[in-house]
Amino acid sequence: MELTFILNVIASLLLGFVWIWFFRQIDSFESESRYATFICLFLGMLSPLVTFAFQPFIEGIFDKSDTISLLNYAIFKVGAVEELSKILPFLVIFKTSKWVDESVDFIKYPAISAIGFASVENILYAQEHGIDVLQLRAAISVTAHIFFSTVAGYFLWLGVKNQGRFQWLYMGLGFSIGVLSHGLFDFFLFTGETILSLVSLGMVVGFGFYLKKMVFHVVRDSHFYKEEVLPEVFRSGRILFLGLVSLFFFIAISKWLIYNNSDFFWDYVQENGIPALIATSILTALIALDEKGFKKMLGPGFRNPS
Repeated sequence: MELTFILNVIASLLLGFVWIWFFRQIDSFESESRYATFICLFLGMLSPLVTFAFQPFIEGIFDKSDTISLLNYAIFKVGAVEELSKILPFLVIFKTSKWVDESVDFIKYPAISAIGFASVENILYAQEHGIDVLQLRAAISVTAHIFFSTVAGYFLWLGVKNQGRFQWLYMGLGFSIGVLSHGLFDFFLFTGETILSLVSLGMVVGFGFYLKKMVFHVVRDSHFYKEEVLPEVFRSGRILFLGLVSLFFFIAISKWLIYNNSDFFWDYVQENGIPALIATSILTALIALDEKGFKKMLGPGFRNPS
């Protein structure tokens, strides 16, 4: 098997593992088995098959001949189909297992499914554009995929929290937000305009900000909430940062191995080290849970309702 392909697969899986570790660390109050994580990840990695299965039925319905057509293409052919594919593994687990037994799980499992989908996508992108693209996708595309899926799970939790009334309407609203966000994010990129591409980049900042707020809320509402376990939850940010730094060096080493020349390692580090560090630091600051922010959100005199 070609060395380049093997390294692309390892790097993509490493990126996925970093994000999974992040979410498992958040779920420190009452974490399910690794088996549950593996099943959700496996189903998430199979979910692109659902996307491919839809293509013959919608081929030709949407074109990209003008701005409106391109927008419809991005929202319905890309956003809606991919988000349906990604949320199905979570719904299967939600309806057929007892693993989703607290608020945090409504964020964790949709995220793991999205990570599975994104891992397959990352392998394909790395094969087409080179392993370097994974550092950019780590900060932008994977973050966006996770947000698009977790917002549906979060809204489903709001419905369940509302004593189960209209819970699927809640989820439908969250799913619609994810689809619309996905469609607009891709639309601005599809235009090829630099300014609009920057809009997509700005959207990722918003995705990270609201992902953090959603995580704060489900941690707060967990009926397994234990204040003494919060330091373990807050470690998730350090795990994410160090994991993405490790990915950077793995990519640099991979370039050395692919070209059998150490100059490619040093060139990659020198050219991309500072931008990667800045992007990773911003991402971690946006998403990582911190004690000060958590206490500010809780307000004085907070008592977990459970």
